Amino acid sequence: MTGAKLVRALTLGFLPKPAATLEELTPSGVLNEVEISPQGLDKRFTEEAATFLQPVLEEAVHTVVLAPPPVPIQWLNRFTAVWLLDTTVLRLPDELEEVWSGTGGRTTTNLQSSLKIEVGFELTRGQLKGPLLLPGRRADLAGQLPVESFATGSLRAGSKSFEGG
Repeated sequence: MTGAKLVRALTLGFLPKPAATLEELTPSGVLNEVEISPQGLDKRFTEEAATFLQPVLEEAVHTVVLAPPPVPIQWLNRFTAVWLLDTTVLRLPDELEEVWSGTGGRTTTNLQSSLKIEVGFELTRGQLKGPLLLPGRRADLAGQLPVESFATGSLRAGSKSFEGG
């Protein structure tokens, strides 16, 4: 299985059903001329595969989302920039704890590993930053989006903070 075939299989499998199981994903592999069992597909989910798929995800977001045009709201013009920042957390299987540390807890499974996704959108220019993938354990205020320096007169709002420059 090549990287391109893995991307196609996962895309065609998750597109109609975002919570697809391994059994439901394997038919999409057959559509891409790859016959693979659910166990065979499971063995492909490695740290190397995650590293390979991260820039694919980033490019897909920028291609599909296509930052919308600037928001024409007059009161935004008083700021040099207006950033909306947000994060979301996805639970992952506990087996991925060493790669993506989670929030912990032992009351249920799948709390030991999670993935935090950060995105930022600048309203006055229509600029998109992210997605940036981080361990779920990282606090929102310790985010890593490259919007850390804000010009005087800028505004940022979201899950990371709310402040004016």
